[in-house]
Amino acid sequence: MLFSSNSFATTNHFQAFDVWPEVGDRYFLTIPSSQGLYQNQYAFELSNSFIYRSLDLLNSAGTARVGSIISYAFAHFISAGFGITDFWQAGLILPIFSQARFTDPIVTPTPAAVNIMRVGDLKFTTKLRVINNVQHRWGLAFEPFVTIPLKGDQKFLGEGKVTGGVKAIGDFLITEKIRAALFAGVQFQRDQVLVSNIDYQHRLLGGLGFSGDVRKGMTLAIESQASAALNHFSNQNLIPLEIVGDASWDIGDSGFKMSAGGGTCLLCGTRAAHVRGFLNIGYRRVSVNYKSKKKAEEKMTLVTLGKITENQLLAEQIVELKEKCPANPAEYNPQIHDPACLRYFKIKESIVILTGPTSNAKFTEVFLKLKKNCPADPKDFDPEKHDAGCPKYFALKEEIVSLTGEQGEEKFTEVFLKLKKNCPADPKDFDPEKHDASCPKYFELNKKILPLMAKTDEEREVVEYILQGGNRDGDGISENSITFTKGEVRTLAPVHFAFDKVDLTPKAKSILNDLSDALIRHSEIHKLEIVGHADPIGTLEANQRISLKRAQVVSEYLMLRGVPEELKLVPMGVGDKQPVAPNNTPQGRRENRRVEFLTK
Repeated sequence: MLFSSNSFATTNHFQAFDVWPEVGDRYFLTIPSSQGLYQNQYAFELSNSFIYRSLDLLNSAGTARVGSIISYAFAHFISAGFGITDFWQAGLILPIFSQARFTDPIVTPTPAAVNIMRVGDLKFTTKLRVINNVQHRWGLAFEPFVTIPLKGDQKFLGEGKVTGGVKAIGDFLITEKIRAALFAGVQFQRDQVLVSNIDYQHRLLGGLGFSGDVRKGMTLAIESQASAALNHFSNQNLIPLEIVGDASWDIGDSGFKMSAGGGTCLLCGTRAAHVRGFLNIGYRRVSVNYKSKKKAEEKMTLVTLGKITENQLLAEQIVELKEKCPANPAEYNPQIHDPACLRYFKIKESIVILTGPTSNAKFTEVFLKLKKNCPADPKDFDPEKHDAGCPKYFALKEEIVSLTGEQGEEKFTEVFLKLKKNCPADPKDFDPEKHDASCPKYFELNKKILPLMAKTDEEREVVEYILQGGNRDGDGISENSITFTKGEVRTLAPVHFAFDKVDLTPKAKSILNDLSDALIRHSEIHKLEIVGHADPIGTLEANQRISLKRAQVVSEYLMLRGVPEELKLVPMGVGDKQPVAPNNTPQGRRENRRVEFLTK
């Protein structure tokens, strides 16, 4: 019935306003976006609006204004929304008019204006997102809606009958902080509306908005909406166009949100307010699950915009989750811990990092898994069918055969454990007169085990850090010399740091001991800039933060070593902006995690 193109009757009552608040959107107030509420998340809002001259009545020719049906009104929109899934939400909006200045155009002669109170039409909406703009930069959603009359039509504050329609919604991430959204839709009505110059039945709907984050929790937006009668598409009096500007403020993590704004009509046809102002307050549930999804969404936005890679995102997520999740999956409590811990446990379980002789039992499991997923003959390897680690498996299998003369990985483990016992931990300590002659081969195999299961260098470094928590820098202490050149202090060996670490290794302390002694002797140096650096794994902000922290740790250590009080130490952090080696290898990234010294 709603979608019929035939007029069954005419009516002289219809709704005098056309701008509704949206349910559940985070970036716009009157323009829908593809984003909605997360699963089981709910939201409520009270939108208070002042509307001035939202419905002017013209003569039958549409050339002269006769008067205003609604001179002004105070409207209060009560809305509620609920996330059925992460991509499907439902909502209700009920307008209540606490005061409206109404002149009845139907009665002849025209009576004096009176103040009234009325309940408007109940609007039910549901939004289904089909493309997520966080993952694809642009999003797409569809929003069907229905309005149900609650007697407000008697005073032009509601439609006379049930209406329905649908909106197609698109939005786009212009930058990390700036977004655009637009929609196009249609509203169907059973009866033809006919009052003086107003003549329509079905209407086209459209809108466009831009929003930007100006600071944490604060958003500014400009939004416009228009509609047009399908049967009189060129009649400007039936094409209302409004534009509003607004500001929204999320009050910390409380879930409360306030917004205010106002606007006017560019085309002041039917349903467009000459002046509109509003002040809203809303609440949406902010649970642990919401915070987790919100943070993941923000990180994925950086990947989508090309600011970080997926591997860098994985690195950050794992490092963060290590601090939030219990070591034992059996201790996980969904009421306490981050829901993303489940993904963290899966990563820990599926990626095995082998860091040395203590991991031989694990090696057997890895080897058997690859054996199952790789063809027996390397010539039959197909990268589209088999495990990406198969080439490394084939190479390592050859090494095993050369070492043991056996094809069986169980035999290999036995031999490997024996060599562990008979070979020194440090290859530099190998003595052919004391140790097993196969120790050099053992050392080589030890190096090749580590990358067996790693898909990328970044993944290997990060997961090794999480699972092992160890320092991959060497602990050997060598005798260092300090060289003072113009504007720079050079140490024989660099001060390096382990991945995501600010701790000083014994080797670094030895270098800094030499440096502090040299600074004590060189009293002519009055200022020393300590410049911290990082590798590119992680966001720019995280790398800037850790590089500065490394410089501060070095500064504190030098002060403890007794450098002169007259010497001004200035710690600085430059993030990953000044690499000295390529970042596409573990060794290169290790060299870039450093501290340098400049003199003044």
